[in-house]
This record gives sequence, C-alpha cells and structure tokens, in this order.
Amino acid sequence: MFLQLVRDAQNPQNTPAHVRALFQYHPLQITALVETAWRNRQTGNAFPFDPWPQGITDTIINAFPNPPAFVGGRVNWDHLVYSYLIENTRIHDIFRAVVDAFQHGEHLQVPSAAGQRFLRNTEYLIYADPAPTTVWNLTSHTRRDEVAHRLTNYWRAFGLELSHPCELADSHPYEKPEAANVDFIPTLETLLREVWEGITNARNTSGMNQTDNEAVRRSARALFDMLATRRLHGNFAREEFRAVAVMSWLHLAVMFNSPIVVDLRAEASSPEQRLFKIAERVGVKAHLQSQALFQLAQPASFLMIAIEQGLFNGSQGAQALYLIPRVQRLMEVIIDQYGTAMERDVKARRVAVVQQAPGPRRLGVAAPPRMGPPATPMLVGRSPASLPQLAAPRRANGVYPR
Repeated sequence: MFLQLVRDAQNPQNTPAHVRALFQYHPLQITALVETAWRNRQTGNAFPFDPWPQGITDTIINAFPNPPAFVGGRVNWDHLVYSYLIENTRIHDIFRAVVDAFQHGEHLQVPSAAGQRFLRNTEYLIYADPAPTTVWNLTSHTRRDEVAHRLTNYWRAFGLELSHPCELADSHPYEKPEAANVDFIPTLETLLREVWEGITNARNTSGMNQTDNEAVRRSARALFDMLATRRLHGNFAREEFRAVAVMSWLHLAVMFNSPIVVDLRAEASSPEQRLFKIAERVGVKAHLQSQALFQLAQPASFLMIAIEQGLFNGSQGAQALYLIPRVQRLMEVIIDQYGTAMERDVKARRVAVVQQAPGPRRLGVAAPPRMGPPATPMLVGRSPASLPQLAAPRRANGVYPR
C-alpha cells in the first residue's frame, strides 16, 4: 500500500523523495494515511469495516508541518502474495532486530535524526499494537500474535509456509486450518508450465505447436475459484491490507539508500544487497534467494489480482498470457524468478502419459514443492483493467505441536 502512495508514475525520479518524506511524518499522520488508503481503495466490494471519517483524517494529515503531497485519488494495494514473498526474505525479522539493537545499545552507532524518526515510526506502526480504532489493528486478546495470524492466512490462501518453519513453530505457533488452498502451488506451476509452452510455441515459425490453451484456462480458473472461496464477503481483506502495508514499508526502506540504510552503513546497489548487509549487522540471516523474491513480488502480485478478476477464465483471455507482448514479458519475469526462488523447473516440458502393458508396476507420489530454504514464493498480480492494454489495475472487490 505504501508503495502505491509514494510512487510517482509521471516523474519516477521523485519517488525516493516521497519515501524520505513518508518516513519522517508523525505516526498519527501515517495512521491517517492508512485510513485514507482504506477509504479510497479501488473496489466494488463493500468490506464491513469503515475507516475514520474523512474530516478526521484530513485534519490529522494537515495538522503537522509539511503535510504529504501524495494524498488523494484512488489507492490500491498489492495482493497477499506480495506480502508472502517479501516476508520470505526475512526482512520483518531483520528490522525487528534493528529496532531492538538501537533501543538497547550503541554498537550500531547513534542513528541520525532521520534514522531515529524512521525507527520510531517503524516501531509504532509494525512492532507495536496499532490504535484500537484503526482499520488495520489486528491485535486483541484473541489475536495476540500478529505474525502467527499472518502465517495462518498464508496457509489459508496458498497452502504455504515461510522458508524457516521450524524457527516459527517455536516462537509463533500458528493454526493451519483445514479450509486452505493446499492445491495452489501445483495448480500455479501447471499454469506457468503451460504458459511457458505457449510462449515458446508463439516464437516458433515451424514444427509442432504443443500449446494447450485449455490447460492454461483451466489452471487460471482453478486459481480463481480457490481464492474466491477464501474471500467470500470480503473475508481477510483487512488482514491482507495490514500485511501488505507492513511489508511494503520495510521494502521501501531497502529500495534505495534510505536514511536507515545509511545509518547502518549498508549502502549498496540493490535491495537484496542492502538487506544482506543489514542482516549481517544484526546477526539475522536473510534468505539466500532474496533477489529473486524481491523481483518476483510485484509482477506476481499483478498476475494474481488479474487471475482473481477472472481475466483469464475464458479461452481468449487465457491466450493473452502468452500472445500479448506486454503480458508475455511479465510472465517471463515471473517464470524465471519463480524458478530461481523455488528451485523448481517450471519450464520443463509436460510428460505425455503412455499406456503401459499389464503387469506389476510401482506406484509413486509426486514430491511436494520444496518448502525449506530457498523459500516457496508465490505468484501474484495486480489486475489490468483490460488485457490488451494492461491498463492500471483495478480491484473488484494444522496447528504446530507445542
């Protein structure tokens, strides 16, 4: 959500300045921005939670010097899988250690004024209970552990754990409900494999065309149905909103040499290198495939939201995934980065089923996707308003043993 607030599509060079400004605002201003983003969401669904009245949020935002210049207009946020992918880099654990280190000593040196404001806002927004009346407050006597609750929602939506489940089982034991999309990964990989087949054949000028458009359509429709079932009546919309906002705040911190990056002497040329340096300073290991996870997060979000809108449920829509150049390029990024982060070759050709002669044969079970490090990333997408142009997206709206 914060990514969408600060991004200047007309003048991208202004985005870092917007991020620096965002990190310096008073926590109440940022909370009011969050409430404004929820009010202005692009959706046709009436989620059953109202934000603060606009008069209150406008008053708070403008009550302090230098009010945000990027308030107003329709705002949307990334898909829940964006949060899953970013969190899999371990950025949430790393910045928790950063906040803790600055609070309890000076071995990281004294932060600058800008760094101190970032730390204050990060602690208030992410590592503390939000104000109880805010729409993104998800902590209570029944939900004391926000991390565990977020992990439960990753399982519900995608049938996925993060890449370090043993550590999480000790510190954040969480529910793995039966009502979960445990077939998400196999279905997703089928979609990617069939789309890659379509891309490959679209480039061929001779030979057999093995594209199976119906397989693409069926896979996309299956993913659509899985996620639609989890989202009935706006179910876990606030949870997604909170998760994506938290991860996008931390993501912005390493997208460039922000004040906290400079204070931590972690300047580098890419988000993952900055994260690796920060992780080393605080003694938490970042995910080895963080580069792929960062590069996959938003393209995947774009794809998954498009799937949730049903844009590929029909035969013609399914063809767009491998025939329309802009969509084709998006899918190539997703397929490449997914393969790297998951260590899964989704470009492998499908194996034809051959009728065997009667006789004894061995039965096997397909190995599940690898869930240890490297992580199991997910695909997501922000949905295009129309496929051919891929316009700006719109959004319609078990327990670990103790």
